[in-house]
Amino acid sequence: MDLAKWIANFRVLHQKARTNSLTGPEQGEYLEGRNELARAVLASQKTTLAPGETPRQALRATRVLPVEIDVGGRPRPFLTLDVYSGGFSAIVGDPLQGKVRFSLKLPSENERIEGEAVCVQSEKQPGRTRCSFRFENLGAVAREKVEMFVFDALLENLKS
Repeated sequence: MDLAKWIANFRVLHQKARTNSLTGPEQGEYLEGRNELARAVLASQKTTLAPGETPRQALRATRVLPVEIDVGGRPRPFLTLDVYSGGFSAIVGDPLQGKVRFSLKLPSENERIEGEAVCVQSEKQPGRTRCSFRFENLGAVAREKVEMFVFDALLENLKS
């Protein structure tokens, strides 16, 4: 099957997954398709996987989304730079230490993903800091919603 047909087939499965209408065999085909597509994108970006990480878990969507992060006991608004099923990155004023509470608004969902995250990597820039946050104890349902958003973004990029 050529790439265009494969992507068209994957789009159909992805839409069915969005509406929870995949059959048993389609569910396996869809999850394997997510890994295949993610593997191809990650290979083109020369990204390596962390031990135990699947390609679909490592795939990031470069998207600006509103996120509130609790700083000093009060939620402050920020914007994400990228999002993946394991976390997100954002520009913050000062590096954030320890666990923080967050509330992330996904455009495809009419709800917020809320939980705790840890800034696992920070990069100081003039007057600000880029922090990469890793979700802590985020439930499977919320993690799947984030991963679904990442694949929505990827498929949107493949249109152009």
